[in-house]
Amino acid sequence: MSLTVLANPLPMESLRIASFKAFSQFNKRLPASVVASHYGLDLRLADRFFAGDSLHCKIVRSLAEDVSLPIKEVVESFEVFQVVRRDLRSPIIADLCCGHGLVGMLLAVFERRIETVHLCDARFPQSSAKCLQAIEKVAPWIQGRVHHHAGKLKDVGGEVPFTSALATHACGNLTDKCLELAIERRCPIAVTPCCYSRRTSLAPPVLVRELGLDTASDAARTCRLEGEGYLVKWKYIPEVISPMNRVIVAIAS
Repeated sequence: MSLTVLANPLPMESLRIASFKAFSQFNKRLPASVVASHYGLDLRLADRFFAGDSLHCKIVRSLAEDVSLPIKEVVESFEVFQVVRRDLRSPIIADLCCGHGLVGMLLAVFERRIETVHLCDARFPQSSAKCLQAIEKVAPWIQGRVHHHAGKLKDVGGEVPFTSALATHACGNLTDKCLELAIERRCPIAVTPCCYSRRTSLAPPVLVRELGLDTASDAARTCRLEGEGYLVKWKYIPEVISPMNRVIVAIAS
């Protein structure tokens, strides 16, 4: 199965350009040093940059009170959520290799059609439970809808029911294993790949040489998905958040 080719292909750099969707204020005045910061989010910064009355801003301020997540990870989670939310509207979501699991939690907050979110990882940082508690303060309707499952990724398919899946920055070939789980279920999945490795990439060497490791690896993933009957879209979050900003969304046709 080959990739669909545009009649007038755009340079790859232009395809990567993406505006902020969750926090549109950053499109007018971009505090790049803040958005890309690995420093912990605190109330001073939250009150300055997330002062609005939207639920998005209320969640960020609640997180700032209770959890010291890196600002970059908070903004990134919101932007990934905005990119994937329309494609993952199904009753049961599995957030794979999720770390703190903020993307899955946001889906539970904003998508009422989603009944359950299963956060899945080998182990969870303390910030995960704190994030959930902070979000429940301003979005109490998600209580009882978000569940933690600690264990190996290979066991998720047999132990956790899900009708859609996502994985945000599942390192290296963990992204491929997440895709395989979705293919087994014939369910939609959205992944934001990272930590590309020549050792584990499934891309032919010629594509790696011509396109670069990241694009070649994701092209190979796309061909795999299309070969399984999926419709695949490449989307992007703002590159200032992370240079690994491609989101692969695959829907079984």
